[in-house]
Amino acid sequence: MPTAALGRPGPRGAAATAFAARGRIAFALLAAVSLVDFADILPGMERIIIE
Repeated sequence: MPTAALGRPGPRGAAATAFAARGRIAFALLAAVSLVDFADILPGMERIIIE
């Protein structure tokens, strides 16, 4: 009987869950950084568009 059937993920399932959580955190950080970069670039872009 696989351990997943008991409600506990096996070692492979636990690793996949940890990897997915880490990936989600990394993606959130990347999105936040790119958003900050975009906010920094935006005034410069407005200036270029206006000129």
